[in-house]
Amino acid sequence: MNLLLVDSVEPYRVMIAEKFIEADFCVEQAGTAHEARIIMERAEFDIVVIDNQLPDKSGFELLEDLGAICADAKMILIMGPFDNDDTFAVSSTLENRPLIVRGPLHPDNIVNEVNILLNGKNAKSEDVDAVDDPFLDSVAPGKEDPAKLHSKEMVAQQLTVVRRSYQDRLPIELRQLKTSLDEAKKSPENDDAWNTISHLTHTLHGTAGTLGFFEVSDAARDIGALAKQLRKGNVDTEPLWKNIYTALRKAVTVPDRFSLIPDEALSSHNAMTFTSIMVVDEDKQMLAEIEAMGYEHLLNIVTANSREQALEKALACDISGVVIDLGFREVENAFDLAHELRALDNMENLPVAFMSSDSSVHNRIAVASAGASHFLEKPISADALEELGQIFISERSGITPKVLVVDDDEFFRKHLLGVLESEGMETGELESGEQVLDMLDQFKPDLMLLDVNMPDISGYDVCKMIRSVSIWKNLPILFLTAESIPEARIQCFEAGGDDYIEKPVIKEELMARIGVRLERIRLFNERANKDQLTSLLNRRAFLEQFKTHLAEGDRFMRNMSFCMIDLDHFKHVNDTYGHLTGDQVLSGLGRLLAGRFRNVDLRGRWGGEEFAVSIYGENAKTSKMIISRVLETLRSMTFEGESGEKFHVTFSAGIATYPTDGKTFDELFRAADRRLYEAKEQGRNRISA
Repeated sequence: MNLLLVDSVEPYRVMIAEKFIEADFCVEQAGTAHEARIIMERAEFDIVVIDNQLPDKSGFELLEDLGAICADAKMILIMGPFDNDDTFAVSSTLENRPLIVRGPLHPDNIVNEVNILLNGKNAKSEDVDAVDDPFLDSVAPGKEDPAKLHSKEMVAQQLTVVRRSYQDRLPIELRQLKTSLDEAKKSPENDDAWNTISHLTHTLHGTAGTLGFFEVSDAARDIGALAKQLRKGNVDTEPLWKNIYTALRKAVTVPDRFSLIPDEALSSHNAMTFTSIMVVDEDKQMLAEIEAMGYEHLLNIVTANSREQALEKALACDISGVVIDLGFREVENAFDLAHELRALDNMENLPVAFMSSDSSVHNRIAVASAGASHFLEKPISADALEELGQIFISERSGITPKVLVVDDDEFFRKHLLGVLESEGMETGELESGEQVLDMLDQFKPDLMLLDVNMPDISGYDVCKMIRSVSIWKNLPILFLTAESIPEARIQCFEAGGDDYIEKPVIKEELMARIGVRLERIRLFNERANKDQLTSLLNRRAFLEQFKTHLAEGDRFMRNMSFCMIDLDHFKHVNDTYGHLTGDQVLSGLGRLLAGRFRNVDLRGRWGGEEFAVSIYGENAKTSKMIISRVLETLRSMTFEGESGEKFHVTFSAGIATYPTDGKTFDELFRAADRRLYEAKEQGRNRISA
């Protein structure tokens, strides 16, 4: 049976597709009405399942479009919990009348609806008991066909990956919902805002509930129902809006994002949460002691005494980092387990630390070579464990947003700083714009809040001055102004501002506007700074960040190594095995570099088959040992050509160290490039330092 599945929410659609594939359907997927039309014009389907909430048109409108294309196909339209009931009646006017059901539905239920439509019977056999957990499968484990066990385990793992991915996406969708709610509250006639609210609450209710985020699902359902009442009008709006924001607070389930909630609920948002650290060791007594120690210091210790336990718990728990005993005997060496953990989906940047009773230089160098965040000497002290938790949180959550506030009113400025810091942001302040360029260079903010009316120099002039400096042309600047007249707002944009906020500042509006700008600049920088093939820094971004590290090394008198890496005989790889295979080799080395260094180290694609690495705080000898381990791993990796041929690759590298080989990037680059050439001249597959 050929089936077309049309749903805009990818994680939910993937889960449904998996269920249909298990039921022996041939499935094609579309995320929009436009995609569905294209697919329908080139292929025939026995059945089409359409969600009514699509981004480009409603599912009902798509059904009307598809009437002439697929007159013989059976149709199912899944209505949202708040969709207009009139559709049920209007559907009778369609020549090919669809089966209309009220969603959201669990994937198992959708498969059952299709089977009932096709065969008049439920997909589940009457002699099979259903399991309590709807996410694993629909039959009891004891009655499974042994031949299907392996595939079902794979499906369960895939669903775990889908859930983790969706958890990462939830904060973005909730911010979008919050922004749309604010727009609708401010302008009740804004149909676009109301339509967005309807779409988001529908998808959040269905997808979050299906993937196990029940609190988010229930909150989305309540918000959708309340928004529907507000849109109809002729109601007391204040209690409805209060209930909407109360429901939104319930949806805030990801602890590391900034607040989306009103002032009166800050106490619940700031409730203390536990940092989760996985500790891997064969000594069960020691694990119990660390677990008790962690509880006293508000750390949730997840213990594992086997490789399987570590991999399983890493997928099941939201851990901030992992500590592995260097003497762990179940694997060839502890570093292999670290690499396995970092190879799991969405865990490539997992902070890793190692522990050992042997704190020799040899062990410390080995730990640094493996890209570890920290080395702990056994037995671990409570202070060391607490410090490690702070390090892991800092690394796992990424860089804290930095906001510079420029305002001459000290009380207003301090209030803003307190609000921003309560949301986990790093802040800087100035009372006038005269020193702003120096402050930008020192503080390097991600966003600026700039007062319009200041005594010495106006905010407009400060903004124009900032925009004249190329490095700050894309810095998000939000004006703070007490003037609400159109002319003042126009001046803000003419001066180069990105947005404006009227005084008195409402915290919800402030955080929503900051959040939108920070998210946009993050996405912009990610696209602008990353090499698409390897996901490493591109040349420009690497160079910018390296120069910053160089300045820090100079300030704190720390060593720093710069390494140029060049894949050996890469033209031969392309000519012999094909350019697609060459891309796989580049991507493979990119993944290897991404997983083998600390977050403080820089890894980038310099161009073609050349890569660059910066190792902070290390001299030439240690850096050579670290890069040698990467080369050793690359030698052992097997690649496959387009015709199935197996082959291996190597690289040559040259290392220069600050300040021994130079104090500027140009000097270090020339020294590293010269040593790279020497390594090639000496036969390749080696490192020159």
